[in-house]
Amino acid sequence: MVQVLAITDYIDSLAEAEIRFGLFRNDEPSFFTEWSSDLPELTESEKERLDLIKQRYLYHRQYGHLLEGVVNFIVIAPLLELTFCQSQIFIV
Repeated sequence: MVQVLAITDYIDSLAEAEIRFGLFRNDEPSFFTEWSSDLPELTESEKERLDLIKQRYLYHRQYGHLLEGVVNFIVIAPLLELTFCQSQIFIV
């Protein structure tokens, strides 16, 4: 019989997973080449906004638990706002 275990019973934060599995954040821009090929250049204001979103995420992440609602609030919502505000196709 197979026993199912919840990962959150053993690893309860990204920091703990990094320690346990020897993971580390990679800030190398060429890590995912498909993210940077054939894409339009970002404006300075877009780069500044993305840097702010990244800083907020890293700040909150350092304290361990990041619940889905927090990620939605500090990462997903600002990204959607940035995307939809610049695309007139989504205006109803």
